[in-house]
Amino acid sequence: MSEETAPPATRVLVENSDRRAGEAQVAALSQAGFDVTYCAGPASLPGGMCPAVDGTGCSLLDDADIVVHDLELSDPSSREVLHQLRRSYPEVDVVVEAPRDVAATYARELSGCRVFAPHDMDRLVEVVREVAGHDVA
Repeated sequence: MSEETAPPATRVLVENSDRRAGEAQVAALSQAGFDVTYCAGPASLPGGMCPAVDGTGCSLLDDADIVVHDLELSDPSSREVLHQLRRSYPEVDVVVEAPRDVAATYARELSGCRVFAPHDMDRLVEVVREVAGHDVA
């Protein structure tokens, strides 16, 4: 009798400059069975520069299947992270939580991303499951 091996968990990187909110997102996605890592964004890094933007590469992105980009879109450095992510990691799906008015303001920057609102942990898990191709419970 052969044992069935569970497929590897989808790897999700949560980018959120609000540590408390980011930790809640990590917990919700982990509980849903995703393999989750966390980044607090460029402001938390030495020199305030994301390695994906400065050209050195990002091991967190290298290991991600999906990124939940929940950095402040009004901040130019956050938009640059998103731009470089889409350019340098085209195989990584990007999920962005943004109110409709913010999504409309930054529609060009969000092109190709899965944008959703309102912010709610159950909805976040549902959207990440959809993007990952998992059945939505």
